[in-house]
Amino acid sequence: MQACYGKILKNARKARKKTQEQVAEFLNISTAAYQTWEAGTYRADEYSLLELEKYLEDDNLAINYL
Repeated sequence: MQACYGKILKNARKARKKTQEQVAEFLNISTAAYQTWEAGTYRADEYSLLELEKYLEDDNLAINYL
């Protein structure tokens, strides 16, 4: 399940043509921390997911898939 989670994050980010660095900077976290989310090693907290949803302009990202 974790790998699927990371794939959803990665696909949403790439669909909006954002880099991992840009997303991490917006969330005020390190790029390495964001990379662990995409790799499925760790999951983002609810607040970060909601912020990510806004940043990527994807209403379905946090609520329906993650």
